[in-house]
Amino acid sequence: MRIIALYPVQKIQNQIKREFSKFIFATILAILLLSAIVAIFLHGFITPVNALEKAAIALKNKTFSYRLPKLGNDELGEMAEIFNKNLEDMEELSAAGIVQNQIMPLTPIQNQKISLFGKSIVLTELGGDYFDYFEITENDKTTYSMMMGDVAGHGVGAALLMTMAKTTVNFFSNYLRQPVKLINELHKLILSTKTRKQRKIMTFQLLSFDPNTLKGIYANAGACSPFLVKKNGVSVTEIFLPGLVLGAFKKSKFQETEIDFEHGDALIFYTDGIAEAKNIDNEVLGYDRLKQMVKKSWQDDAELYYQQILNEYHNWLNGAKAVDDLTIMVFIVK
Repeated sequence: MRIIALYPVQKIQNQIKREFSKFIFATILAILLLSAIVAIFLHGFITPVNALEKAAIALKNKTFSYRLPKLGNDELGEMAEIFNKNLEDMEELSAAGIVQNQIMPLTPIQNQKISLFGKSIVLTELGGDYFDYFEITENDKTTYSMMMGDVAGHGVGAALLMTMAKTTVNFFSNYLRQPVKLINELHKLILSTKTRKQRKIMTFQLLSFDPNTLKGIYANAGACSPFLVKKNGVSVTEIFLPGLVLGAFKKSKFQETEIDFEHGDALIFYTDGIAEAKNIDNEVLGYDRLKQMVKKSWQDDAELYYQQILNEYHNWLNGAKAVDDLTIMVFIVK
């Protein structure tokens, strides 16, 4: 026994078309829904991430004026606010660095008696190296003073202490011809800033030179021993005068010595940033190699002498990056 059912073909085709239309509609709806989800994802995640990447690039390139738009109230929005705060702080530090550079001598002293030039190269926006020099005329007598300091560490704390040292030097300018007295005042200043959480120390050295007698009075508080270079780089002598760094101990005592100059002699002050530098082969420059550089670089003009030492230093680095601030001063007796 067989059962046969008959159904119009047209109705079957119409039903198939209706089901196909439903399938197409559902597919379009799914695509639209997926597109909406992707758009929300892009707006809520990818776009903020791209914006944060631009902020990171701005920090790397030191474009501190860049600011992120408001990215919402979620974690990415909070991160954007942190980036903006960092950019704002770095912009202020950059401005402070410009001000800091302005308190250093901007022009050399060049006359018939001496040639004197110095420059500091800092790795961050604010450095802890300090140098200064003065031409002092009293009662028709002219003397010259040059000094260099190096605050331990970097950043705002070191920069503030360096600025305070500059202010102290200006305030006690009557001690510029008495190196130990000036160093004692700086020592008191640094001791007064010490706290349990922050204990800064500073190396310092000072020379007072009388062009009439060709004699200098030199004092050192833990700084790198300067080099006395004879005319044309004939010989290099290290001026060794032991002394504790400023701020180390409450009852520190400092001493001074007399240096006899001859016409054509040069005295080189420098911070340890150059002596402790490492080249691309991880070799430390060291004081002996630096001494040879100073001897080889001799010039009868302080600024040219400085530049020649710097060129020799960069050649020795051979592409390696410096890891500390670097300051060099060159003093030449005419």
